[in-house]
Amino acid sequence: MATEKQAFIHTIKEKIGDGALEQSLVELADFLRDENTEAYDQVLHLRTQHTRLEQDRLKNLLSYPEYSIQLNNISFSLLKLCTQLQQAWKRNQSGQHTGSAVTDLSAVKPVSAGEEESLLQRGIRLYHEQDFAGAIATLEEMLQKDPQAADAAFYLGVIREETGDAVGAAEFYTQAVTANSHHSLAMHNIAVLLLKEESWEEALQWINRTLEENPSLKTGYLNRGLIYMNLENYELALADLNQAANAGIDLASVYAMRSLVQANLGNNKQALEDAERGMRMDADNFQHYFNFGLVTFREEKYRESIRYFSEALERNPEHYDSRRLRSMAYALIEAYDKATADLELLLAENPEDDQMHYWRGFIRKQQGDSPGAVEAYNVAIHLNPYAKAAYVNRGVICLENDLPKEALSDFKIAHELDPNWEIVPALIAQAEQLLKQKGGSGIWKKLFGG
Repeated sequence: MATEKQAFIHTIKEKIGDGALEQSLVELADFLRDENTEAYDQVLHLRTQHTRLEQDRLKNLLSYPEYSIQLNNISFSLLKLCTQLQQAWKRNQSGQHTGSAVTDLSAVKPVSAGEEESLLQRGIRLYHEQDFAGAIATLEEMLQKDPQAADAAFYLGVIREETGDAVGAAEFYTQAVTANSHHSLAMHNIAVLLLKEESWEEALQWINRTLEENPSLKTGYLNRGLIYMNLENYELALADLNQAANAGIDLASVYAMRSLVQANLGNNKQALEDAERGMRMDADNFQHYFNFGLVTFREEKYRESIRYFSEALERNPEHYDSRRLRSMAYALIEAYDKATADLELLLAENPEDDQMHYWRGFIRKQQGDSPGAVEAYNVAIHLNPYAKAAYVNRGVICLENDLPKEALSDFKIAHELDPNWEIVPALIAQAEQLLKQKGGSGIWKKLFGG
């Protein structure tokens, strides 16, 4: 559903770009009527503005330049709202911080009494007054007069980013850094754009430059913590998230991320404490329930973990990992029908999930369907040739069905993949012994009635 929403908003943005503003307003209002009251009200307000503007145009109450400016402002306002909706849906889908740019347009010193307003100050003022076309024109005029005006380029980047033009934003931020190599806010926002594209290594380079230049930029630590977390550098992620927590930056998101980091570091007590803190601040965020489920799952408290994963899925039915781990937990308490129901939904969404094919094999074996289990393990191994557990389980089935040669092959591959896995040498020895006993006589087929 979230993907469908994002696709719908993308289509609306394309229509705005094609000049179909009225159609965009009507379709978005219809879509949001039961979805988001606040956003729906904003669309209705913009639609009223647009209707009045068209009426004034027909009555010749506006010159074409005046009409064009007001039309552009409505378009910019709608694009900005669309971008905000996309960001909110993405955040709800992930359950955690998704990267935040510095977009504070009030950072410019206000005009003092008797002081003439600079182009930069005028551009920011127009932006706050929702005159986006005027703001852009003013800031671009400043850049034309002075191509080294880094702040003008930065704020043009902010406007582009807030209206969903990531490419345009990146160009202006880069121009700002080129004009002023110490412009930490532009560096930071470049990092965030890369972060949103999941270009983690490149984003890290930019965020490191940012914090070297401006160690007091608090959001930088939050965003770097997110980057380190996705790079699985949990120790450094924890250090940055502690910094963000101490600074009081977006605490609900910090607790959600830090809980996950603590869980991956094996600090279960601290992970649960952060999940509980986050839950108190934002009880509707599924990520906190998922984090509880993850910790209890790893502690082999499977029934308890199922309860938390179910809570997470109530809040976000599309969260893949909650359903994946709940399926495993169901399988481990022998609730195979429920495990299979989750598993089939997951494989319908992602047929190349080798782990879910492995668990399909596990469940089928427990239900007495050895051929079906082998079929599932074959798929898991095809998708992931390093799936050592699939080799072992397939080998065990081979042993049980008078195929020690095939079993031995699987066990040896598993041993090559993980020489330290303690159970494998004994299985290899068992397969070798059975292969000697068989001696081509088919004794195991006779024993099992094959």
